[in-house]
Parts: sequence; structure tokens; C-alpha cells
Amino acid sequence: MRRKKSVNKETFSIFENPSLPAGSRSYTYHQIMHWILKKKVLDFSLMTNLPSALRAELSQRFTLNTLKLKKRRDSSDGTVKFLFELENYVPPVFIESVYIPSHTHTTACLSTQSGCVCGCIFCATGTLGPGKNLLFPEIVLQLLNMENILLTRISHIVFMGMGEPLHNYNEVVKAIQFFQKSLLRISARKITLSTIGIPDKIRRLTDENVRVELAISLHSAIESKRRHIIQYKGLKPIEEVMDACDYYFARTKRLPTIEYVLVKGLNDDREDIYALVKLLQNRPYKVNLIPLNKAVGNYQPPSQETVRRFCTSLQKYGIKTTVRRSAGQDIDAACGQLCARQD
Repeated sequence: MRRKKSVNKETFSIFENPSLPAGSRSYTYHQIMHWILKKKVLDFSLMTNLPSALRAELSQRFTLNTLKLKKRRDSSDGTVKFLFELENYVPPVFIESVYIPSHTHTTACLSTQSGCVCGCIFCATGTLGPGKNLLFPEIVLQLLNMENILLTRISHIVFMGMGEPLHNYNEVVKAIQFFQKSLLRISARKITLSTIGIPDKIRRLTDENVRVELAISLHSAIESKRRHIIQYKGLKPIEEVMDACDYYFARTKRLPTIEYVLVKGLNDDREDIYALVKLLQNRPYKVNLIPLNKAVGNYQPPSQETVRRFCTSLQKYGIKTTVRRSAGQDIDAACGQLCARQD
């Protein structure tokens, strides 16, 4: 996929000091950052403390916002799903982002790719093919656009949207560091990276001191079932993934979370419970159970009783277990569903 630049325009980097017009003062860049990150303004012409001539030249030379809102869906529970088109790509590239409110905080679920090769059976993104790796401005602009549209501040970030974050390692790490070090000041404990488990990249995160909460999309502690659920040829064995998690925990003192999507009749019986208990019996990791929230192909959600039994069984064995509430069920908030409907 090739990128087609707009005539006479550069993409304005919101992360690195660009070559600003001659005559700009040393603090001009910081003024621009304050408008973007604090006042949620994504239009140079509205930055009123900049000279009008400078605003005009910036608008002519740079593209500040490379995301165009195509669709918005609002859920009865307050969740909002956005479909954005990335500018300057032929053919068009679409990505999804989700705003999730709760009583205590607000969360942005961000995409890192426009497709995915992992092929999880319950995820619509996998039907889109590999797509492209997003540039880190395209990752950050998802949050900035949601804040701008909703006129709210987002406190937490989860990399659980379209794509496998560790398949786009460099750009995702740049985005994480920007979220933490810029005027946004989003702390490490408020940023969660969800991955199918790529051992060498988990170790690299650890060695490079990338401060983030780690979540592993395991979905089964039985290798054959896990490979049925995550249909990725490069999927590493469970023990290799867990060894990398142990390495991460030993050096960062941050507990990884095990994510487990429960699917009726596939990974929700006693055999699955015992396998998960055996895997985690000497590890203090938390399990986050995620009931499949609606039918996907031939796969069905588990009953409430099955979810309760699975949860309490793990807890009886001393494994800290929670059940994640499903947000935005009435607007198809699961990743990839709006993009899959684009022509």
C-alpha cells in the first residue's frame, strides 16, 4: 500500500520539533503543543495566540490532523465507537477507536494496525487481512480526535483495538512514550498493552524499560485449543509466552493479566479450568474472563452460570479472577466490525 502525499503539504509531527517557518520564536512549538494537548484544538487557524500570518503559513504547509471521522455510533451505556479514515492513502485505509466511560475513569481503546494477521476466531479485524502498521501520530491522533469530538479528557488507554501491538513495536512504543512524557502525562499504570504473546517482543519491552501494563490474550491453556482460537502461523507455544511473562514480572514487578475470552463449548469446561489452574498455580497473575458478547459465526456466548462457575472455580484455587463487563454491545463495539462493513 503506497502513501500519496497532499500537494505542497507535509505531515505535521506532533511529537518531534518540525521545521517551523522562519521567524518562529523558540517557544512557538510549545504553544502549538499546548493548543493540541491541553485545549484539544486540531486546527492551526484556531490557535489565536499565534500571529495570524504564522497560522496561515502553518495551515498551508502542514497537515495537522490526518484522521477523518467517517462514522460514529453511540451506545446506551455511554460507549462511543468511531470509524476514522486515514488521509493520503490509496486505496482508503480505515481504523476504529472506542471511547469507554466508567464511574471512575474514561478509557480510549486504540488501534495499532488497520488489519491483523492473528486470525482470532471471534475478531472481525482478522477478516480484513494484514492491513498496515499505523504511524505513531496516527495512533496518538485517535485519542486526540476522541477528546476533541467528545469534549472530554480521557484518563486511560488500552491497546486492544485493531491489530497486534507488538507487530508494530517501534511505532507503538513511540506512542506510549509520548502519552507518558508529553503534556498528556498519562502514567504507565493507566496504559495497557494487550498481545497474543510474542516472547521476544515482551522481553524487548522489558529490557528497554517500556513502562506499561501487560495483558496476554491467552484464551486457552490447552495448546491445541489455543491454536484453534488464535489461527496465527507464528503463534509461539504457551510455555514460551509464560516464560517471557515471568521475565517481565521479575524485572518490572508489574503483574501481567491473562485475558480469556469464554466461548460456549470450546474453552469453558472443567478440562479448561484445570489446565489454566496448572499453568498459573505458581504464578501470581490475574485472570480477566471475557464472555463472548454475541454470536460470531458458529460460536456462541457462554451462559451466565458457566461464567460464574468458571470464575469461582479459579478463585477457589487462589487465582485472582474478574469478569469484564461488555461495553457497547448494542453498537458492535468489538474491533473491526465497522471496518468490515466498508466497501
